[in-house]
Parts: sequence; C-alpha cells; structure tokens
Amino acid sequence: MKTGDVVVQGDAVTDPDEIAQLRKVEPGEGFVTVPRALLADFAPRDAEREPVLIGLDEFEDLFDLPAHGLPAGDPPPVPLRRAE
Repeated sequence: MKTGDVVVQGDAVTDPDEIAQLRKVEPGEGFVTVPRALLADFAPRDAEREPVLIGLDEFEDLFDLPAHGLPAGDPPPVPLRRAE
C-alpha cells in the first residue's frame, strides 16, 4: 500500500464474546485471525517506528488482560516454529 500499512487476509472474527475482549475498537473496523507464525516470520521489518511511551497503569494492565480468543485461566498455545 502507498501508506506503508500492511493488509492482512484471514477468517473474520464474528463471535461477540471475542470482539468484546478487544480494546480501542473504532467504528467500521473489522477483525480477522492470522496465524502468529505468519506475522512473526513474514511481516515486513523495514518499517520506521517511533516508540510510544505508556504510563505505569497502562503497562500493568497489559498483564491483567487475557490473551485474545482464550478464556481467562487457559494456558497459552504452544508457539509455532518455522521448519529449518
């Protein structure tokens, strides 16, 4: 894309309970699932980034939220590894 953004394709997330777990949802946004390994292994790495500093309260909240798509208390899935 000319903006430098990345467009992803995946299965639509339509379950209201899963969508309710998302934060800062903007009107008109849609959500798809993408395998974590796909993003980690194939996402462009040449993006220029500016660090965004957050406060301690927001930082602590990162550890209180369940992972998207997992009910609280379930163990996280085993990360996929790329075949060598």
